[in-house]
Order: sequence, then C-alpha cells, then structure tokens
Amino acid sequence: MGRLINAKKDDTLVRNFAINLFKEFWGIDMIGTPQEKNLIDLKESHEGKFGCELEHGQNTGSHWENEHYCMLSGLGFPTVNAPIRKEKHFLPEYYFYNKLVDNRESYLINQFLRTNKDFTQFILIESDVFRDPNKRIYTKFKAGNSWEVENWMSFRREHVKTYNLIGGKWVLEK
Repeated sequence: MGRLINAKKDDTLVRNFAINLFKEFWGIDMIGTPQEKNLIDLKESHEGKFGCELEHGQNTGSHWENEHYCMLSGLGFPTVNAPIRKEKHFLPEYYFYNKLVDNRESYLINQFLRTNKDFTQFILIESDVFRDPNKRIYTKFKAGNSWEVENWMSFRREHVKTYNLIGGKWVLEK
C-alpha cells in the first residue's frame, strides 16, 4: 500500500512564514505561486527570477539534535534532506508532463528552505550547494509519512546554513 499520489499538502503556513522571513530578514518581497501548478513555491515579486522551494519539516526544535530526522539518510552522519522532486528547480531545464520547461533565468539563484514544525529554525540550501555534485548526495530511504522507499538528496550540516530563533532574532549557527 503506497501513499496517495494525488494528495496535495497544504503548505500555506510555511509559505506565509517564508514570505514574512524574506521581507523582514533579507528585505526581499516574495509572493506565492499557485500550489496546484507544481511551480517553485515562492518567487521574488519584482522580476520573478529568484525563487525559493520550501519544505515544512515535522520535527520541533533543532533538526540537528533530533537523531530521527538528521540520520534518516542512513549515511552515518547528520544530513538535511530534500525530496528528489525538488531538484528540477535547480536545473536549467526539465520536463514536466512531457513539456520542456526553461528554467535558465532562475536555477542558478533559487534556494531551498526547510523549516521545523514550530518555525524556530530554518535551514537554507543555496543554489550552488544544491547543484554541487560534491555536496549533494543522492539517497533512498523511507520517510516517516511514506509507505515506500523514496529518492532524496542529502546535504551535510557544514554545507548548509542553519538559523535559529533566539530572543526574537534569527542567529546563524557557527
């Protein structure tokens, strides 16, 4: 028995969080894309070239201190993981329903942002890291909400930026 393929996850909470985060933390106005179109989750509102793909994690507190989540990849060291379906946003072009999608304006600048459940931590994977074959590790494992093994991309802690909310301010981990 597999997971429902057509079930759409409502990511309104993580979208709203990220829109506010980009505005307050980086001064960038972002807008959400239509969820049903399978586009990158957020686009910069002015020119629309820069985008951010989002993942709302299900752990509370620190991802890196939760062995269940950071060791899911089975690599023997902590990783943050992105579903393989997110990779298309970091390619110059890709096929979607047999149609070639031109992504050359944004794939070099897009970002991937994963939050924890309570929005007190986010992990940012920048485009150059996401695309670097020396930093991206293809993995396969069964996530907690799935019945089957899935394809993932895993990234070491030292290759990503982790921010924690401390005293109402976002602080980059060293």
